[in-house]
Amino acid sequence: MITLEKMSIYPTNNSNILFQEYPNGQNAIYIQNGRGEPLTELSFQHNIIELSPDEVIIRNTTENVHIIRYLLNLGLIEFTNRYVMIGPYLCPICHISP
Repeated sequence: MITLEKMSIYPTNNSNILFQEYPNGQNAIYIQNGRGEPLTELSFQHNIIELSPDEVIIRNTTENVHIIRYLLNLGLIEFTNRYVMIGPYLCPICHISP
């Protein structure tokens, strides 16, 4: 778990980034507030898409754009230049940095 101290998106609390797995084994990224309550899910699971163990499908929605940019700037994720359509969303596949 990584703590995001007073991120500009959530300035009133310390938020935590949780790297977990979906039931299908793909990586999941969640943001929780300092009390452990969920704020947002940054990833999608997709049973048909083959991902390597260090990849994640990013939920590229309006509410997540600033958080995704923040994770990119921290070097926690990086784009692979691969994308997948999930519903109306064109979602980037990213590497999770060790």
